[in-house]
Amino acid sequence: MRYFIVIIAAVFLTSALALQNGNYNQGKKVWKAPKSADNLKNPFKDKTSSALDGEKIFVQSCASCHGKEGIGNGPAGISLNPKPANLTSKEAQEQSDGAIFWKISNGNGTMVAWKYSLSEKQRWHLVDYIRELGKKIK
Repeated sequence: MRYFIVIIAAVFLTSALALQNGNYNQGKKVWKAPKSADNLKNPFKDKTSSALDGEKIFVQSCASCHGKEGIGNGPAGISLNPKPANLTSKEAQEQSDGAIFWKISNGNGTMVAWKYSLSEKQRWHLVDYIRELGKKIK
């Protein structure tokens, strides 16, 4: 229960800071990682094993907003503005692994910066699982 309260507090604090700093991009849903993020290299060679680890993390940390299938329809994401991203979309899947990792790490608006609660390894596992989500839709 304490962990849940910390997550909720982090979401609200992140949202307030984003509004204060103008990170909502005037209502547009465009969120780009810096070009330098494309240089970040995924350290995992065995993507299947990494994605399996990522799935567990996704269910615990991401599905409440992004939904079980990653399409942005999770129960906690219903009232968020902007809405959680559809991780299976062409736009999401066309990003580099480094850009996805950067976004997971740094957050934006109502998206939590997971670098404070997930290890680097766990965040890369999430990248590999997001890639698997994209394959399921095609």
